[in-house]
Amino acid sequence: MYSYKENGKTVFTALTHINRGSCCGRNCRHCPYTKPRKKGNNMKKKQALYLDDERTPVDALPDHDPWVVVRNYDEFTDWITKNGVPNFISFDHDLADEHTDDYYKQFLEQGYQHPSYDSYKEKTGLDCARWLAEYCQKTGEKINRVSVHSFNPVGGANIQSYINGFKKHMDWDEDCFMMKHKFTDKEGGI
Repeated sequence: MYSYKENGKTVFTALTHINRGSCCGRNCRHCPYTKPRKKGNNMKKKQALYLDDERTPVDALPDHDPWVVVRNYDEFTDWITKNGVPNFISFDHDLADEHTDDYYKQFLEQGYQHPSYDSYKEKTGLDCARWLAEYCQKTGEKINRVSVHSFNPVGGANIQSYINGFKKHMDWDEDCFMMKHKFTDKEGGI
């Protein structure tokens, strides 16, 4: 998608601007170019997307704009559809209470977890990873750097394995890794 309508006006996505090749100088909302935004500037900002239903990262990555935080599958897919694939994505697996509850229930009952994906009403971070792979196949965009910060070890490993498997299939570097970024939770604690 290269544009969408908002309040009767056409809004161009970051992908539209990237395909244009340089900044138009009109201070567009989704301009992917670094400040100062002057006509002809073709220096792109590095974007980082953080998928998590509860946590918010504290510090921006070096040489990146502050994190864009999305809380669920719909926000994740909408943001990428409007802005394109960012330079960096960090995934959480459990995006709803039912995912966390399932993890703890199974772990306490049997000592390990096997996510009950078929029974979940809400989509997980793995569903987001699957959507991202399909999106990249349709659009030709590349999945860049990816980390998994999930506290669910099985779900996190599933995302890491899926992303690296897709990257291998595409003949890209298999560089998805586990990393916990410093964060605040819903109550503001670190």
